[in-house]
Amino acid sequence: MANFKIYIDNREIETWDGETVMNAAHRNGIEIPALCYHCDIKPHESCRLCLVEVEGDKNLRTSCSLSVKPDMRVNTSTDEVTRTLKTNLELLFAQHSGKCFDCKRKSDCKLTVLAKKYEIDGDVYSDRKKDKLEYQFGPSIEFDPKKCINCENCSEICAGQTNGGFIRPRESKYNFEVGPSFEQDHDCIYCGQCVMHCPVGALSEKEDYKEVRRLLKEKKKKVVFQFAPAIRTALGEEFSMPLGTNVTDKIYAAFKKMGAYKAFDASFAADVTIMEEAHELIEKIEKGENTVMLSSCCPAWQKLARRAAESPTSPQR
Repeated sequence: MANFKIYIDNREIETWDGETVMNAAHRNGIEIPALCYHCDIKPHESCRLCLVEVEGDKNLRTSCSLSVKPDMRVNTSTDEVTRTLKTNLELLFAQHSGKCFDCKRKSDCKLTVLAKKYEIDGDVYSDRKKDKLEYQFGPSIEFDPKKCINCENCSEICAGQTNGGFIRPRESKYNFEVGPSFEQDHDCIYCGQCVMHCPVGALSEKEDYKEVRRLLKEKKKKVVFQFAPAIRTALGEEFSMPLGTNVTDKIYAAFKKMGAYKAFDASFAADVTIMEEAHELIEKIEKGENTVMLSSCCPAWQKLARRAAESPTSPQR
């Protein structure tokens, strides 16, 4: 792999064959805005916000997919780049309902962050998705098309999780949009990767906070909590504690302050599960059965495994 130099905003950058301009810029602390770019997904140039000027090229280029070349000179913040970026941001708001006050992403929304930074007007174009209906995928995931900016991150990551993808781009004569598949052989497995890769909060996990708060306020109710072993350290990370910090006692205290009648840790039940699974596997092996045991607490993994086993093309058949 050959190493060579390029120039971004007159800064000399060491790079190599196959690297993109965006990656080289980010690696050296040079910000190039983007909404559809993610390291888990192949560049697909949907948001058109990462445009840059390349000397000798009359057109702006998308830096997320632009490969570096020796002695290339790139400019990220010329007047034309900034003007085009602002226009593209305004166009994105034409398909995004800006009800930020009740959005689960709120200040964490990448679109809002960029809109504030570049001081764009989100009402230049009319909202063409204002009448779209919301979807709920099983018990786990909510999708609000009115917030979707068609970046296609969800459909790209979904295609990698399921055969063909449950969330797909659809194009009609006048519109292009993303939505769930209506084919019966494609279903959501509730893995949540679409939620993780959505930059604007169009996809979110189904929450029960309001219902829990309502139950806690009912004086005649005795609310009992039980939590999985995994969150004893995961919650600590959310509060910037060192990795692996055990916050079990803090979780108990928080439940009691919320008004819980009782709180239980499911760690013993998890140990019992492992013992029972091991006993079952030993029985099968002793009987001479040719079997493989797979176990997971993740409903998405279980659903995907069952679908694979039931598929006519499954290697098990």
